[in-house]
Amino acid sequence: MDTITVVDCGDLRYAGVVDMLKDHPATIINIDHHATNEKYGHMNMVAVGAASTTEVVYDFFKMNSVRISPSMATALLTGLITDTDNFSNSATSYTSLTAASELLRLGANWTIIHHSLVQNKSIAILKLWGLILSRLNKKENSDMAYT
Repeated sequence: MDTITVVDCGDLRYAGVVDMLKDHPATIINIDHHATNEKYGHMNMVAVGAASTTEVVYDFFKMNSVRISPSMATALLTGLITDTDNFSNSATSYTSLTAASELLRLGANWTIIHHSLVQNKSIAILKLWGLILSRLNKKENSDMAYT
């Protein structure tokens, strides 16, 4: 039997697969952290209190004694960092920071993550940022910037 795992999507429309899965016989596993999740899977692992879906996966691995290799730890930490906007959004919590710390202890490669997310920008991306910033305006009476 086929199994399809949908990750970090509150509904199948957002995932872009609603038409493909309409009459598909596969078992759907839904792993997510959004409060708006429609629980569309045959199996739903939705933890609304988690900062990211990678935190849900990390917790699943811990509960099931899955050995997390350094490369897995790097991937999971990357997901935590990106989904929490570098641990700056309101979803960031004690548990997400604790998970990040544990992933570093398990061998997550901070250098690779930092290089990939911060330092490794293509010329095309830098030019796009240049265009965006060249259109930056500030609304003085509200202290708001926009482009």
